[in-house]
Amino acid sequence: MSTAFAVMDLSAGGHWIRLRDRANELATVLGYQSFPNPSRWNPFTANGAGNYLHIFVVLLWLFSLFLNPGLSG
Repeated sequence: MSTAFAVMDLSAGGHWIRLRDRANELATVLGYQSFPNPSRWNPFTANGAGNYLHIFVVLLWLFSLFLNPGLSG
């Protein structure tokens, strides 16, 4: 389930970045103000926060699957 949500979130983030880039191209042509172009890994953006959240979930899964000493009885 976590993998499915991660794939959907990364895909949606990629679509958003392409949409923003196209909007900036049109804004330049039409003389409007461009949208800011922050890094995809900036934790203060929706894409960055989602990326860090998915990394955190993966680390929790790895910890619970491989580093849990309570199951070696």
